[in-house]
Amino acid sequence: MAKKPNPKDACTLYVLDNFKNIGDLRAWARAQPEYRAVAARVLNSDYCLKQHEEAINALTIDDFVAFNHDDYREGKITKFLYPKLMAELESQFDDEIIKIGLHNAIKKPVIKYNDRGLGNFIFDRASSGMFFRTEFYSPSLDKVVEGEYVEKISEDPDEYVLIEDQSEIIRRNIILESGLPSVSSNNKKVFATFETREKQNVSVEIFISCGNYAGISGSDFMYSGIEGIMIAKLLMKGGIKVKINIAVGWTDIEGGNYCAAMVPVKNYNETLDRNLLCLIASDLRFWRTEGYAICMLLRSHFGFNPYGFGLTGQQLTDTLEYNDYPPGVNFKFGYGRVQSRHDAVAHIRTAITEIAAYIDSQSQKVIP
Repeated sequence: MAKKPNPKDACTLYVLDNFKNIGDLRAWARAQPEYRAVAARVLNSDYCLKQHEEAINALTIDDFVAFNHDDYREGKITKFLYPKLMAELESQFDDEIIKIGLHNAIKKPVIKYNDRGLGNFIFDRASSGMFFRTEFYSPSLDKVVEGEYVEKISEDPDEYVLIEDQSEIIRRNIILESGLPSVSSNNKKVFATFETREKQNVSVEIFISCGNYAGISGSDFMYSGIEGIMIAKLLMKGGIKVKINIAVGWTDIEGGNYCAAMVPVKNYNETLDRNLLCLIASDLRFWRTEGYAICMLLRSHFGFNPYGFGLTGQQLTDTLEYNDYPPGVNFKFGYGRVQSRHDAVAHIRTAITEIAAYIDSQSQKVIP
């Protein structure tokens, strides 16, 4: 990323990132010696019970889910609580994105086809009009003759005679010296060049800082998830490779260190799993129980005293850049502590604008 991090906003990063998915993170947590004690302390706290009740009741009573300690302790929460409401919110944001003009900010390369051998050969395009080349053979003359010297004598596609003496003509496939039939295509424009920027080597990693301030409602917490969904959708629509990670972590009491467990919720070659992303980023049931307990276990693992949970988007982005984490990624964008629709729209606009600018700076046409 071209943008230089601000050391004032950046922290020293301590990270656990050997998790392939949320299941691996949960397994790591349960394997810690102090897990049962930490889980019991978190799950039995009045604060946890109050937050759970608010998370359930803040949106709709129809989705009520009974509080079950074992579900949290054993990692059985696998479904986001409000999928219908998130789908409605996504539809609203689709309209919002169009209204502010971001829906085409990152366009796919425009492919131009040609018959001059410029660019890449497109086999599928050539094969769609492919046919075997044929020739006319005269047994009486024992040679191949041009088509102008033969005539068709019936509806049968292979019945021809020599015009000169009405002798038999055999229409047959042309065989090359290799012994294979000669093939051609009706579609002559079988080479392709990209008229706009070439994005095949551009990759983007999105990092979502899990968590928010203590008093956030379940409805406002949903904006963390919808922001990740919309950014990913816009990038994938433009042909950009996208990976999404969620950082479950905290800053230490001095404020100079950030400790986190990095959990991938979408790899470059995967489709977007909305349920998984929203479960970790937007479901208070996860954050106020498992997420909080994992942060306590990270405290023991790294040996720091927590001060605040999660980072703002700017802090997270600067921290990633400052620590060159992860190395070799074209563009990193972090966000966190999203508290409103206004925040989410502003972050989406910033992310897409900055990523589009980066792509433009790296743009190049395919050279044949």
